[in-house]
Parts: sequence; structure tokens; C-alpha cells
Amino acid sequence: GLVYNEGERVEGYSNFGFVVLVGLLGRLIRIIPEHRYFLILAIKLINILAGGLTLYLSYLFSRKILNRDPVASWLTVFLVAANGAFVIHTACPMETATYGAILMGTAYSLALNAKTGKPLEGRRFLGLLGLLTLLSVWRIDAPVLVGAMGLGILIHFRGQLPRAWQKLGLTWLALYTGYTVFRILYFGDIV
Repeated sequence: GLVYNEGERVEGYSNFGFVVLVGLLGRLIRIIPEHRYFLILAIKLINILAGGLTLYLSYLFSRKILNRDPVASWLTVFLVAANGAFVIHTACPMETATYGAILMGTAYSLALNAKTGKPLEGRRFLGLLGLLTLLSVWRIDAPVLVGAMGLGILIHFRGQLPRAWQKLGLTWLALYTGYTVFRILYFGDIV
């Protein structure tokens, strides 16, 4: 089961997706002696990569969504990189850095698709659906953020949501409802 240290049980967690990731990594490196230390290093490496991805996506968001020039876009990156909380979470073995990267990727992808106005089909549809689902299971507060993004899209289109966006919302809602039912039946909670 879930433990902080062997014999020290965990009563709960607020980051299902990250727990699954750490569990999978732990299983993969179990053959290494003192694998727990390597697990912490692997998670820190993943967080450093996630922090870099967040910075890259910040640049893209500033450049392509906000239509800023390259200098202003780099200033956005430096502003994010100078944030103490961002640096601390990127360096520690917790879920926040990966959550930030998934959140930034989802926000960028939603904004880019809404801005281009191209039909939302095929890989673009599946990619957005995958990001929304991954974000939703990563941490307990994610569904609120997904709802806020959905509200932003509804406000942007002012009630004239293209059929593809309606399909995305309904598909994600069905998947998230299934996930919630699974959580209630398997874990006995309503998170």
C-alpha cells in the first residue's frame, strides 16, 4: 500500500496521477539496491524537466496567444523562472511541478485551438481530451481549474460553441464521471 516510509501508512493523498506515476517508477527501479534514493532522484529529474516545459510553454503562450514580441515573451519566461515557489517546487520531489506543466500545456492548447478557430478533429481532439483528463486526475483541485477553463471557453464563444467543442466537453464529462464513480467504488471517497 501507500507508505511514506516502510511501516508508516498514508491515510490519503490529493494527487492521484502523481501517486500512480511514482508507483510505476518505483516498480521499474525496484531491482536497483537502495532504489528509494534513485526514485527520489528520478522524480526530481522529472520535475526539473516539467519546470523547463512550463517555461517553454510560458514563452509560447506569451508569443502566440498574447501576441507579444520575442523580448516580452522572454521577459515572461524570466518572470516565471524568478518566482521562488516555482523554483522550490521544480527542485522538490512533489507533484506541483508536473501539475504546473500539465496545467500550462492544457491552457496553451485550449487557447491555441480556440484562437485558430480550426475544426477540432482527430489528433487535436484526442490530444485536448487527453490533457484535460490527465490534468483532472493529477491533483484534487484540477477539476475546478478545468471547469474554469470551460467557463472561459463558453464566455469566449458567447453561447455559440462549435459542435467539436461541445463534443470535447461532453466526452471529457463522461470520462471524468466514470473516473469519479471508480474512485467512489474502489477507494470509498468522492474526490
